[in-house]
Amino acid sequence: MLDEKGVPRFETKVDVEARSPQSLLDRHFQDLPCGAVGGVPTDTMAGRPETSPSVDFLSLARSLGRAFKSNGPDRFFVYRIREGERVRHSLREGPVPRDWLSGVNGALYELVAAYPGRDEAVRALNRLERGGDSTEPKAVPCAPSK
Repeated sequence: MLDEKGVPRFETKVDVEARSPQSLLDRHFQDLPCGAVGGVPTDTMAGRPETSPSVDFLSLARSLGRAFKSNGPDRFFVYRIREGERVRHSLREGPVPRDWLSGVNGALYELVAAYPGRDEAVRALNRLERGGDSTEPKAVPCAPSK
């Protein structure tokens, strides 16, 4: 559109032809067997391929590695430290010197347990700090419910 001087001008109004969302879906899905109007097809098994059985080899290798892992020498040591009435626990990599076991600066070191792996030692230390035992608790089967 040109104004009286021949300069192009744009209109300030626009005509829009609107369609309903259902008509757009109908046009988009017109070649499918169920169509957009028919809803979800009830028989989808024919189009779904059969899945093959699968195995997670990574978790299998991890569990086999844990089962056959050699424990090796003890590297991590959990000690109970008694200072008068106060009792605390400590995790050390490597044993403390022998003279500490008889007492140093009023603190008496007592070896509680030794572990080859850090994770096991940390779990034992956490159990001791919560007031439990340093050994792993055994699974006890539950009594049958009545």
